[in-house]
Amino acid sequence: MDGISDELFVGLWVSVNYKGNIKDLGYKPKSGITDRTNCNKIRSDYEIFNSYKNSLSYYSRLENFFNCNYAVVSTLKKDEVTFQYTSASWNNIIFFRSRKYGDKYQISKQDLCLISLFPILSKNDSLVDISFTQIFKIYKKNAPSVPFDRSNLSLWEKALDRHIVIFDLNEDGKIHKADNMISPVLQSKYTSSIMLVVNDRSLVYTEDAKYRLLTNSKLMISNYKCQLPGCYYIHSNKSKVKRHQATCGNHIVTSKQRTYGNPESMLEYGVRIGYIPKKWESYRQKYFCCFDIETLESSHQGDLVGYSTTIEHYHNTVSIAIGSNIPNYEPIFLMRKSSEPEAEQDLITEFVKHLDELHATYITQLPAFIQTALDRLDGELGEETFSKDRCKKSKLRTHLNDYKKLRIFGFNSSKFLYNYIYQYYSVVPKFGVNN
Repeated sequence: MDGISDELFVGLWVSVNYKGNIKDLGYKPKSGITDRTNCNKIRSDYEIFNSYKNSLSYYSRLENFFNCNYAVVSTLKKDEVTFQYTSASWNNIIFFRSRKYGDKYQISKQDLCLISLFPILSKNDSLVDISFTQIFKIYKKNAPSVPFDRSNLSLWEKALDRHIVIFDLNEDGKIHKADNMISPVLQSKYTSSIMLVVNDRSLVYTEDAKYRLLTNSKLMISNYKCQLPGCYYIHSNKSKVKRHQATCGNHIVTSKQRTYGNPESMLEYGVRIGYIPKKWESYRQKYFCCFDIETLESSHQGDLVGYSTTIEHYHNTVSIAIGSNIPNYEPIFLMRKSSEPEAEQDLITEFVKHLDELHATYITQLPAFIQTALDRLDGELGEETFSKDRCKKSKLRTHLNDYKKLRIFGFNSSKFLYNYIYQYYSVVPKFGVNN
């Protein structure tokens, strides 16, 4: 049309305002619309459009100005269709085809039937927002007047003469055939089906649910497996499986496990040579003791000459708490009675005395086979000369003796053996250490 080079605007204006024969507008081939009245209306609306919502993009301005859904097809082949622009909703959508050269557009009619277009839509455009009424209109069916819910699903399928399958999207925006299927897989009496995608699977069959039509299976994914024997490579991306299969060998990779050292435990060895009953070969000692010491910190006063380490602060013991998982044991709390150095020594003496009592209780919890085996080993290893058998039995004796030591741990500290604490206790009175 003379005076307006924006053919997409003219095409939308004609599609929205005039639904009859385009020749009634005064259209003539190679000349366009020649009727002066209609041309003046188009020019007047175009002047308004030039200043309409300039903050939006050109295509969005057109969509808002005419309040219609449209799409501009850039490529249309037998197996592929791409869009230069498409509205979010496909309800009553109008299609335009971009001509080969320049920004020239023409209305597409018979060559863009939706049913024939659906199978060749690209993966990114295969999920379309379209109402149930429009879906039934496409398939030339009448939508039922009952709500779309679980109880009426069979009525909707009967009216559409198709099985309705419902999915949701995974985190990648794709659909796994098993993981994302919501409606049950039934043996349907219908030969055809339509696929719907719901915005939230928890809202399915409710009034808040929003459905989109899945026009083809290009968003569907499934696991693919390497076809070579002995290979179990699986991936949801088919091209990755093909690349793997191109480099995958035909030979099955085998391996053999070998052990290094002696896998036999000391208890198993004791069972084998007859010192320990069979039922105790997996015995585990589970009892231990834990203590926590609280101190008061004081700064060092005086000369550091002669010290091998730098002393910045002293810690004076205030209290000691002791706990254990030995049966029938109650935790105790020991506290220093005064700030005198002797009071600290009394606290440590009482602490070690309690450990002696706890150790005696712990010994009573050990199974009898330990002492029986030790007595027998002490008798047999007394005067025997050095030999390989004697060394192995000596290791067994050492292992069994370790069970008789109570495992003592400091809170937020490391493990302490009972005999080490006892040796420290015997040294403290001699030097009067202020701990």
